[in-house]
Amino acid sequence: MGSCGKSAMNTVLMFKVPCAFLGKSGMVILQSVKRSQCPASMSYIIAWVIPYVMPGITASSLNQDYLAKFFHSHAIDEYVVVSSLAIPAPFGRRPVDLFPTCRTMILFGKVMGDDLFEGSVPETAPKITAFKQELARISNELVNVFKESGSFAVAVNSVMVKDGKLKGGLSLKHCARDAGMGEIGDNGLLLSPRYGIRLGLGAVLTDREIPTGTARRNPVQLCTHCGRCLKACPVNALDSSGMDTFRCLNITGSIPSPFVSLFIRLMGTKTLEPLLTKIANRIATRSTARCSACLMACPYFKKYGDT
Repeated sequence: MGSCGKSAMNTVLMFKVPCAFLGKSGMVILQSVKRSQCPASMSYIIAWVIPYVMPGITASSLNQDYLAKFFHSHAIDEYVVVSSLAIPAPFGRRPVDLFPTCRTMILFGKVMGDDLFEGSVPETAPKITAFKQELARISNELVNVFKESGSFAVAVNSVMVKDGKLKGGLSLKHCARDAGMGEIGDNGLLLSPRYGIRLGLGAVLTDREIPTGTARRNPVQLCTHCGRCLKACPVNALDSSGMDTFRCLNITGSIPSPFVSLFIRLMGTKTLEPLLTKIANRIATRSTARCSACLMACPYFKKYGDT
């Protein structure tokens, strides 16, 4: 509420604003009331909300053409729509394990520009954080689009503690590989035939069935196993068997050293997995990227980038 002033008129103002409590957009109508109509000597603004649905978003219109326009408007460089059954992940890490009614998975990638890697950690960290937040914002916006069309959807943006290991609730790089977007290199990152090692990934799961293409089972082999990424790691977190998560500076730099040791010990306790998962997600949302050595050492970092 607010004052209308001495010369208030019977004016109606209409604004379109997001209304979280409605679960969709809404239209707020603000109407000024004459002083004589108010119980006190002041005029007030009376506001109420009526539902507002984005025009053109219906169950039938939310298809491949709509998604193409959506991603183009958000400057997304590559995306793929696949059936949840096309992702052969292990039990417990399939799309349907995260979202039981999932029928379709939408993966998208945005190229990481040179500015994310030029400068000191204090200079690049805010840019990388903003980039990650942008991917999350696009995911959440697409989720809202599905909800407004009458479908359910969730964004994939969590990590979990499972069987003594810290892993993604749904590994986007493995899903992207299974969907034919590329392969996983020795540094554990996705290599795209078109964009090299530069793609930042996001994903949305929905119960809406969307006609999809056929996922490529045998993508182009890009990683030459040259070993440059392994040699570039300043803390030897990488070897031929994979990455030691709790050696990586992007993890240890966000967690106090004593807590890292304690966290590793507690991960082996099955009953603590839910609590540790919550802690890990809280840390992940506040973490700062401190090292890109393995990424920048890859031959595909320079071969594919901003042109």
